[in-house]
Amino acid sequence: MTRSELDAGLYQYRCRVLRVVDGDTVIAEIDLGCHVLIVREVRLVGINTPECNSKDPAERARAEAAKHRLNSLVGFGFPYPPSAWIRTELDRGDKYGRLLGGLYVAATDVPLAAVSRDTIIHVNAVLVAEGHAVAYDGGRR
Repeated sequence: MTRSELDAGLYQYRCRVLRVVDGDTVIAEIDLGCHVLIVREVRLVGINTPECNSKDPAERARAEAAKHRLNSLVGFGFPYPPSAWIRTELDRGDKYGRLLGGLYVAATDVPLAAVSRDTIIHVNAVLVAEGHAVAYDGGRR
């Protein structure tokens, strides 16, 4: 994704991930502009990860691995987390009230003006590519 692609979306927001709930859900502080910030639960759209509360120990282990990887992608444990953006699919919630969106982070904490295609990671796609998540269209699992 290029800087112009980031700037082109109507429903794209700078954000700061406050907490990773599980492998496909985060709580983020979203910057709506003009010093307006909201905190919302965001479901990473287009993916599904194993459930942390599963009765199956193997599934719980995969869920913890997905959650751990998401934590590392959003920079938890680093003194300065990477710049992050949310691109929402709909500006309304899913059936649980969560926003649905793609999460993007800068590979390093680069100034916004220096963000380029090479420095942006689509977190949803990385989780699928690494096998922590599967593609999911919102239908039955």
